[in-house]
Amino acid sequence: MPALGDDVHSYSNFKQAKTSHIHLNLTADFNRRIFYGFVDIDFQILADNVTEILLDTKSLAIESVEDRDSQKMLQWTLPTHHHTLGVCLKVPVESAKKDSVKRLRIHYSTTPASAGIQWFEPTQTAGKVHPFCYTQCEAILARTLLPCQDVPAVKAPYSIAVTVPSPLVAACSGVPTKTTTNGKSITYEYNQANPIPAYLIAIVAGALAKDSVGPRSSVWAEKELLAKAV
Repeated sequence: MPALGDDVHSYSNFKQAKTSHIHLNLTADFNRRIFYGFVDIDFQILADNVTEILLDTKSLAIESVEDRDSQKMLQWTLPTHHHTLGVCLKVPVESAKKDSVKRLRIHYSTTPASAGIQWFEPTQTAGKVHPFCYTQCEAILARTLLPCQDVPAVKAPYSIAVTVPSPLVAACSGVPTKTTTNGKSITYEYNQANPIPAYLIAIVAGALAKDSVGPRSSVWAEKELLAKAV
């Protein structure tokens, strides 16, 4: 078995560099059954002379890694693999001092093999017209949605922008902040200010509607199922 990190289910070196914020910018491609785009991750450096950041991935296609401060492209590698735990994404960084911050942007896409994402044809939905997808990242499947420190010891706030074909709706595990229509697509933005582990990042997209079940809570479902769900 390849060497793992401080958590036996993770490659991440979170005791040296710990995630402090995540921003996802993804587009859903229902035909290819993938999300594609990028993730911005900020890391709080917890030790002196940190020269690499190790992240968990599984069934992802990594395209590039950039240092967002220097705008330099970084020479990432995938040095180790495990059939259950996935692949380590190793990113070299300039030697960082304790209490500094490293900010990376990783361009990537998921794949049809990404086990934390479920895709449905229109015929599999209640409405029978539009496709549907949802994510389920527990327990260690966040690494199939995004490169991350996929351990419960790491909690961070996150924000997300998800673009879907019109008239579909995307709902995420956060507070809605903005909706933008761009021709035949719609981008939905959400913010989660509370620090959460990566496995609580969630996306659902489809012909969704919502209704209130209290002063702060709503239920999302296909309109054919909404009344029963409420």
